[in-house]
Amino acid sequence: MALGITNDEFFEHAGHDGGEIIFPEVDDPFCRRGFHISEAVVVAIKLGFTATPVELNPCIVANGAEGAYPVVYGRSKLSQTNDAVFKAIIDQSKGVIECTTRLRNWHAVAFSKGVIFDPDGRVFEYTPAACEVRNLFTFRLWSIQKATA
Repeated sequence: MALGITNDEFFEHAGHDGGEIIFPEVDDPFCRRGFHISEAVVVAIKLGFTATPVELNPCIVANGAEGAYPVVYGRSKLSQTNDAVFKAIIDQSKGVIECTTRLRNWHAVAFSKGVIFDPDGRVFEYTPAACEVRNLFTFRLWSIQKATA
């Protein structure tokens, strides 16, 4: 959706449909290949789009140091908090959000101007609470924009 193509067109560009069973010892659908986010980024670039990642809660870690230093996005007209910056980007653009579930499975949903489009068929307005009630814990978004020369 973020690229303006059908699933079948995406599969053609990716070279597979994600359905191959690669972990037969695991229950369906977790036994299936799926897609790595880097595959989607390569398809986006092939089609003339940029794919810019923004993490919800980035941190800085130094070799030999204990713990991590949380990054708080600078003050701007968007907001003063990472949650608000993340939401403002979702409200103002389109792309893909990476999530985990309570079972620590990876999942991705498309977004456009504040509306979430889950491949499972769910459509809803983005808020952290709306995602969490659907067992989706967001950690990174990819803003998808048509590349300019």
